[in-house]
Amino acid sequence: MELLAPLPNVNQTAPQTQVGSLTEYLSFIFPLAIGLAATLAILMIVIGGVQIIFSGGSAGKVADGKRRITEAIWGLILALAAYLILYTINPDLISLKFIL
Repeated sequence: MELLAPLPNVNQTAPQTQVGSLTEYLSFIFPLAIGLAATLAILMIVIGGVQIIFSGGSAGKVADGKRRITEAIWGLILALAAYLILYTINPDLISLKFIL
């Protein structure tokens, strides 16, 4: 499988242009997905805060902003809990370096 561009933060010494198997590819994607989930959660918290600030005292808009912030925090907790559970069971499940 030929990559179009090197994956970020994979190997700092030499850019990676080929991935040998699906497990190698997924081992690069998993930390990237956790980082993306955290980034999106922070973005949704900021959007919820801005929504509350510009609500103009409307109870419905304030409730929507609080709901958005709460759901973003629960999503972040869920993503980190999934990582923690897999790491607790077996650290090789996170790196996808297991032998079938």
